[in-house]
Amino acid sequence: MRGTLVTLVMCEQSAARHTPSGRAGPTTSRRATPLIQGTIPKPDVLTSEPIVLEPRKGTLTLKAYAPSILLAEATFDGISLFDEDVAELRDRALALSRQRLAEEGGLDVERWSEEYSVYVVSEYDGPPEELVDRDRMAALLKSERLPLDPAEVDYTLSVRFKYARHDLVVVDWDGALVFDPEGDVAWAMELLELGNLQLLRYRLLDRELDGRLRRVARLVEEAGEQMQALFKASEIRRALGELMRLRSQSIADFQEVERETKLIGDWYAARLYEQVTRRFRLDDWRRAVKEKLDGLASIYATAADRFTVSWERRARWIELVAWYVLLIGWSILLVLDFYARGH
Repeated sequence: MRGTLVTLVMCEQSAARHTPSGRAGPTTSRRATPLIQGTIPKPDVLTSEPIVLEPRKGTLTLKAYAPSILLAEATFDGISLFDEDVAELRDRALALSRQRLAEEGGLDVERWSEEYSVYVVSEYDGPPEELVDRDRMAALLKSERLPLDPAEVDYTLSVRFKYARHDLVVVDWDGALVFDPEGDVAWAMELLELGNLQLLRYRLLDRELDGRLRRVARLVEEAGEQMQALFKASEIRRALGELMRLRSQSIADFQEVERETKLIGDWYAARLYEQVTRRFRLDDWRRAVKEKLDGLASIYATAADRFTVSWERRARWIELVAWYVLLIGWSILLVLDFYARGH
């Protein structure tokens, strides 16, 4: 039985220094059913270098997704996944990946990143359930040395798939366990990467919307002075235009992801990805972001209308006062002219 540990760390980069080339080609597999036909975003490989985390040797590969996402993928092959030192190796690999991403221009890697671990088991005979018991599988995914409660074990292993008699995929929140006798797991890795990529995109968009919400609140608060209202209204209208562009781009991105996953079809890979999205709660994130976009657009529009109406009301008062001043002035001139003619 051969074990492989793969750790993934994704983050946003400070500038789009790399332009990935587009979509991946068809994913090959020994399975007869269609898998992924060029629907998943294709990252560009930036660097691939050997790494040593004593006593293990592995490979660290840096990739870039359009438009500004970096991925560090560390791989350690030929290890025993159920040894006690695997959790330590995973933590060290994740720390090294975060360090390399920061050197490559990653932004706030410690806070705004997605980390995931994939444990691949190959070169074995028989059903995976007969090779490793449920408690050991759950403990590996949880990186937990304490005995887990049976209910926790059931929850951890609840998202699981079998296609052939001797393969198995178990998906958890921060790790997955993939069994395949021949190590045919490239398609599963792509789906797991896609799930983490979408989760990071939603988190980053949610952060940006929170920042815009604080911005409009500050504008409303600072616009108390009457003479500032016009300038604040103009600024809010500009911000509203930016939000509309962001909203349009976000909707287009959402529709693109849905279209891509639909193109996978109702095959094994599609059903697995549906469960990945459920475990990662991507539907909840998409719904929350959409509601925040709609709510923020309404707030911007209301604030812009408020300042516009307020300024228009003041303009009418100014116009009315100006007419009164003009009438008074004409009245004074008429009186003066009358007295001048009388004398």
